Amino acid sequence: MINWTSDNINMLFTILVVLASVDLSCSAMKEVLQSQTPATYHHLDSSTGQLLTCHRCPPGHHMSAHCTATTQTVCTPCPSGHYTQYWNYLHKCLYCGTFCGEHQVVKEECSVLNDRVCECKGGYFWDADFCIRHTECPSGYGVKRRGTTETDTECEKCPHGSFSYSTSSRALCVNHTDCASLGRKTVLRGTCWHDNLCALSCEELKDGGGYHIIDKILIWTSVVYFKPKILKQNWWSIFYLLQTFMKLIFVYFCITLVLCISITLVLLTDKSKCFPRWQVSLNYSE
Repeated sequence: MINWTSDNINMLFTILVVLASVDLSCSAMKEVLQSQTPATYHHLDSSTGQLLTCHRCPPGHHMSAHCTATTQTVCTPCPSGHYTQYWNYLHKCLYCGTFCGEHQVVKEECSVLNDRVCECKGGYFWDADFCIRHTECPSGYGVKRRGTTETDTECEKCPHGSFSYSTSSRALCVNHTDCASLGRKTVLRGTCWHDNLCALSCEELKDGGGYHIIDKILIWTSVVYFKPKILKQNWWSIFYLLQTFMKLIFVYFCITLVLCISITLVLLTDKSKCFPRWQVSLNYSE
């Protein structure tokens, strides 16, 4: 009887592990060799009744004649506009039948090895068998992740201290201007949809700077509230256009009135306390 000690058991376990590793290595090597060997197929020779093992034709070729007892398979290159992608014994090459559709471009042209490959053009992504335009992030939102040919744009609201006043599928949130670093005062604090507005002093407001501030605010407002839209040519679209135009005029009037009153109050105060006392903050969208 064999006296099994702990040393014997450990040695036996080590031998088993080594044998298993060798067996796995041999299996892997066999798979590699098989993958590098041309695939075969069986063909019944009608003249002799013999079942033959023939080699398939390589990619870019098709089978023009089966093998015989004395000859190998005859392969012929694919003509222009046709292809075979894998080892095969097709009588004819496949036709390049893929054609790019609307909003698509050719990613890879037809060759003897593959069919034509299409992808969505710039600004579009593939979704449910169609190329869809990338989502545009509205004002107050920036692009978190740009869209690709396979994915749509991801938007996120601009965090505190940053803004985006455009409607875009590419624009990122931008940090508010640091007026102090420019030697200026903050006249109007920025929000998620507009930047800080800076001025040197009260004199700049007196010399027409106030009108410049109003112009900027009106431009930002027009971008936010008067976005271009695709309208159908009917009476409802005309009504919508007039309604939007009236809203825009009303918003212009309100903002202009508020800014004019604020700037007037700034000019009436003591210069040394001008900005600290009457600093304006329009958190319009926050």
